[in-house]
Amino acid sequence: MQLVEHLTQEQVLTIMSRVRFFKRFNHADCLLMLEKSTQLIACRAGEWVLMQDDERDRALYVLLTGQLEVWKDDVHIGDIKPGHCFGEVSFLTKSARSSSIKCQSNAVLFRLQRKTLTEFPIHIREKIKDNIIMLLLDRVKQGPVFKEPAAAPEGDSPFQASKDATYSDDFDMMDDL
Repeated sequence: MQLVEHLTQEQVLTIMSRVRFFKRFNHADCLLMLEKSTQLIACRAGEWVLMQDDERDRALYVLLTGQLEVWKDDVHIGDIKPGHCFGEVSFLTKSARSSSIKCQSNAVLFRLQRKTLTEFPIHIREKIKDNIIMLLLDRVKQGPVFKEPAAAPEGDSPFQASKDATYSDDFDMMDDL
């Protein structure tokens, strides 16, 4: 995997605007996310993005282009298509990776580090949280083996945060749900 540095900010914003995970974010939100140390990562077909049981990487990923495979205990259990996110369990709980992710084709990923999330304004954190909640709910409905991960919801959030809501510096989203 390597950092993508050759795209202009406008090119990245254009890609983000086409991906379902970012549909609820306006242009200014996406621009702010890019400025706050989020990263675009390129991977080649056959390359492993995440390894099951890895405890070092706690990032949340959104697939922008390409196709990925999900593996658990050496069994292929599903595929990830552009617009879908993965890595949410480790991102939220600081736990080891629950599955491995392999590139089926060349891919570009949006990577959001846990620590970066605390730097975002609350309305952006709420949209990210809502997307993750909808993803997890969809996965619960699908059962332990899934054909295709859930994508982020479109439109208004089904969850409304209090205007007084705050997050601790040691961000632990599960405590706030």
